[in-house]
Amino acid sequence: QPSQCMRKSESKLYELCELLCNQFDKTSDVSIGEEATINEMKPLLNAINDFTINVELRFLFVKVLKILLRKSVNRAALGKNGVSLIVRSMNTVTTERHNLISAEMCNLVLNAVYDGKNVQHLIDVEGIRSLFRLLETFHDTIQASALGAIQGVCFVPLGRKHIRTFPQNIETLCALLQSEHRTVRARALGSIHNLSVDIQSIITILEISVSIPAVVSLLRDDDPDICQTACGTLQNLSRDPHGRHIIANETDALAHLTDLLCSTSLSCQVAAIGTLLNLMLSSKSSEDERAALRSVLTDGLVLGAVHSFVFDQGLT
Repeated sequence: QPSQCMRKSESKLYELCELLCNQFDKTSDVSIGEEATINEMKPLLNAINDFTINVELRFLFVKVLKILLRKSVNRAALGKNGVSLIVRSMNTVTTERHNLISAEMCNLVLNAVYDGKNVQHLIDVEGIRSLFRLLETFHDTIQASALGAIQGVCFVPLGRKHIRTFPQNIETLCALLQSEHRTVRARALGSIHNLSVDIQSIITILEISVSIPAVVSLLRDDDPDICQTACGTLQNLSRDPHGRHIIANETDALAHLTDLLCSTSLSCQVAAIGTLLNLMLSSKSSEDERAALRSVLTDGLVLGAVHSFVFDQGLT
């Protein structure tokens, strides 16, 4: 615990935290880390708000907390007070020197919101507002990390409800779809995709004029994963008749989706077919019409695969 170790050499404490982080930070094993109560974590939570401690050491404290919060029991132990301490630290870390801490604080929030109760706590202490404020920094690493936490919040129904209550949040996410930073684009899109699973959120998204054109533009992205998520987002938005009309008649989505049938990415091809089915069929379409369209799109997929094989392999 920092309160006990502070009396020792700061360099020794730094070495200990660095050893823990080097050993566990890169692993994807969510079971890593000891079970801890809030009283056992509170010294670390207090330490990340103690500005008498040097930046490098506080950064390591944040990383240790992030590792601890991989365990569900530790996330559950946070409570409102623990989340409040995290948000307080996130709000006060604003200078250029603290950019790494800001980004890591957002990663800490992401781990915390895997427990749905912490989303409510985050709302109560205005932590979601703090995350959106960090998107205004124009620092790619901070934006990407903040968006990762926002994407996690959007996975929870309560989080989606809170975010769509403020349409400017969705406007901010749509603007970041044009970012030159791949991770920023991907996570902004992932957040909108998560929001679009609710019909209430779909209505709010459709009220923002730039939303659909911004998502459609990512059907041309160089990253197949982004193209696939854009397809999924449009598929969700097309559940609403008005959304289906906008996508099909006021954008170039149909042309882009048809082009994706010739993509070298199978996941993109399948996602494009799902979206085209939603766009080209209505609730009044007969089963025969649905079957016919599925057959046409399947033929298109096969032709796309042949096209990719012949031309991407440089065959004549």
